Amino acid sequence: MVNDVYGHGQYVHHSLMENESNECLSDAIRSFKFNNPSWEKIKVIVIDKDLGELELLEKEFERCEGHSYIRTEMAKSEYGGPTSFDKVEVEDTIDMIRLAPTAVEYTKYLKYLYFLLDDVHLKDSDAIPKPGHPFLKYFMRNWDSMKERWAFYARSDVPHLGNHANNRLESSWGHLKEVLKPEMALDECVNTLMFLQTVAEMDYAKKITEVGQMRYDGADEQLKKLAREVSPHAYRMVEQQYRVAVDRKTHYEQEQINSQLYLLRGTDESSSAFHVNTARYRCSCVFMKTTLLPCRHVMYWRLMNDKSAVPIHYIEPRWKLSSKLNQAPFEEDVPDETFACTTFQVRESAVTGRCHEVLNGSTKYKHALERGRSSADIMSRNETFVFGEMMNALEKFEEIVKDGVAHFVGREGHWVDPLS
Repeated sequence: MVNDVYGHGQYVHHSLMENESNECLSDAIRSFKFNNPSWEKIKVIVIDKDLGELELLEKEFERCEGHSYIRTEMAKSEYGGPTSFDKVEVEDTIDMIRLAPTAVEYTKYLKYLYFLLDDVHLKDSDAIPKPGHPFLKYFMRNWDSMKERWAFYARSDVPHLGNHANNRLESSWGHLKEVLKPEMALDECVNTLMFLQTVAEMDYAKKITEVGQMRYDGADEQLKKLAREVSPHAYRMVEQQYRVAVDRKTHYEQEQINSQLYLLRGTDESSSAFHVNTARYRCSCVFMKTTLLPCRHVMYWRLMNDKSAVPIHYIEPRWKLSSKLNQAPFEEDVPDETFACTTFQVRESAVTGRCHEVLNGSTKYKHALERGRSSADIMSRNETFVFGEMMNALEKFEEIVKDGVAHFVGREGHWVDPLS
């Protein structure tokens, strides 16, 4: 799943795997690369830390940054269950640990987690002791040991575009666990995925093609101009930065490093310093590095130099509605038999008609039972000899279908293919 210009998650690849072994995952990755020639442009992969094949992903996507997300397992009985501690407090503390802006802040919140779970009072100068609580042991073993992969302070240069978790994927496809069953045949699983994918594509096509309007309350001329250039999702993120930049209370001390590089520092002694490159209006702050959108530091510098606050022409093309990559191409621009497209295309649904209808086990049993009752009613009206012949034929048919194959059936030289 990828993030689009509207902030929605869109599916780009599905793989039905027998298990999560390296062999199965390697096959899935090879298939993804074959059908997506632009895979080398991928910069960030958001994964579940519990995925054991992290090394394989790093090997297959060498140029990509792996960005893990925290999924707490507090409800599991092996960690004492949610009744053994204040679940809300622990969740809030873990969230503060994840979003800690510095290593010092990270350690401070970690010590508070020790206080909640192990009832240990740790001072700033105290070292982190061995954990005692089962969940704390899990956290230290699986998360603290590799905090450089997921802690905010250590991943401030990763362009994850504001998406820290794959919960969009889990919430969108969580119902698959109820639909796909281990006993289902492979073709039935594929048909189910095709059907759900088509529904998702039609829903997405509706979102980007329907005519509507957005209201931007309190927007000045600068923000109105921005709203015409970017999606509402990008607008909301930039608007927050803009409000800070134009606030009278906002003030930064400026120091010129060279003709195109400035150092901006807040008036507070504890404030961080940020480098603003005025050649392409880039900043070293976390917001710009992770979202690739104009930050308050860039806008503040432009305002102080009698320029419009938002550098419209320097916004990344991926956020611009006018970018060709964010527009549905004309029909003549679409090559025949295109397997991997660089833009979204609204096409006729690939799953239409009853031939692609996916039936669950209960529905199939119901249909077969109705057909069987109808056949039994017809057979019972015949004389004993004919009924016996019909039973013999029915027994042979039963032996055939046990193989899971619909064979040709016929009568007096006239053969019919059931699959035709």
